[in-house]
Amino acid sequence: MRKETEQDEISRILDSYEDETLKQKMDAFAESKKSRVNRHEEKKEAEIPSFASEQQGDTRIVLGAQDKKQDTQPVNLSGTMAFDPKQMDSQRSVSGTVVIDDDEIQSLLDDQKGPQLTRKKVVKEKVEDDEEDDFRLKKTVKSSQNGSSKKSKNNGKTIGVIVASVLGVLLAILLIFGVVKVVQNFTGGNISSEQQQEYYDEIINWVQDYNWYSDDEKMGIIDLESKYNKLTKSQKEDVNKTFEEKTGKTFDELLASAISKEKENSKNNNTETAQKKADLKDKINDLKSDLRSAKSDLDDAQNDLDDATQSYNKAVSDVSKYEAEVNDYNNIISTYQSYENTYNTRYTDYLNTDYADQETRDAIWKDVEAAKANMDSLQSDYNNATTSLSGAQANLNNATTNMNNAKADMDAAQQEVNNCQSVIDEIKSKIELYQQQYNDLD
Repeated sequence: MRKETEQDEISRILDSYEDETLKQKMDAFAESKKSRVNRHEEKKEAEIPSFASEQQGDTRIVLGAQDKKQDTQPVNLSGTMAFDPKQMDSQRSVSGTVVIDDDEIQSLLDDQKGPQLTRKKVVKEKVEDDEEDDFRLKKTVKSSQNGSSKKSKNNGKTIGVIVASVLGVLLAILLIFGVVKVVQNFTGGNISSEQQQEYYDEIINWVQDYNWYSDDEKMGIIDLESKYNKLTKSQKEDVNKTFEEKTGKTFDELLASAISKEKENSKNNNTETAQKKADLKDKINDLKSDLRSAKSDLDDAQNDLDDATQSYNKAVSDVSKYEAEVNDYNNIISTYQSYENTYNTRYTDYLNTDYADQETRDAIWKDVEAAKANMDSLQSDYNNATTSLSGAQANLNNATTNMNNAKADMDAAQQEVNNCQSVIDEIKSKIELYQQQYNDLD
């Protein structure tokens, strides 16, 4: 029978983790180990293989040891080791299921610490090719190792975030590059050789009559810049060669000169524009002053019109009054004269009637008497009317003259108002015109 080694003994102790006498066995092992250490104090180095690995069945056995010459701290195994009970039951007959480094156990015993075992739920993972289920053993580390574990997780998360950020930036760059390419395709960033040839021919044809161009026409080279930039290198060389032959300068030199002139013209235009704006501003201010004066004239003309209108209205009233007097006097005189005519006629009839016809004579006489009575009642009014008619007629004539004069004055005042209003309208129109010209210069 093979002699039981220390490793076998350790394995046997660990295999019996469900036994309630584990602590006693560990204590016994510690005493046995201490006696063996005393018997071999003279040995300074332990002949333990650095690492060994062996595969037996479905159980993976790992043997590990630390070189005593190494000045490292013993690994703290005061944590817990979780085993699958079913796995352990099926492998209890196999020696050396798990081997713990002797130095580690010795360190635990020296520190009066024994391994503490606990149960932990086993995660079952299914193998893709439907092989037998394999159960993993998971180790739960105590609080002394929690810090390093969390730090490792945090470092892992940080690295993951950095990697994700880098990938995101790369993806954004690729996306932007793709968009730029699409935009270039749509905006003509890449043109066909036929289009380049058309641009080339247009530029060559333009320079042929350059020496006969006006200054403004020579500035047209600026419009050809974008087309020149899209030519091939060889086409640009041919263009510059042709330009030098026709003008003594290359395309770029003429373009630079045209751009410089354009800037100078722009600067001059700005100065000229500023002067024009100043002149327009002065004109507008002068017109506004004229407008105020014209409005004052309009107010005066309107006052004159109001006075003339009042005079005319009074003259019209006087004419109406004197016309009424003249008409009354004329009516009185006319009535009196009518009665007088009746009296004279009927009296003549009375004289000419036969005396034998007394009845007719009496009737005629009554008419004569009636006419005479009416004449007598109107005699005073008739006398007054006859005396006053001429004066009333004179007043009517003067009132009519005054009315006509007032009418003329009123018409003149109205015309002055109209003239002042026309001046105001004209000034406003000029102000609007100059203001529009001023705004167009902005």
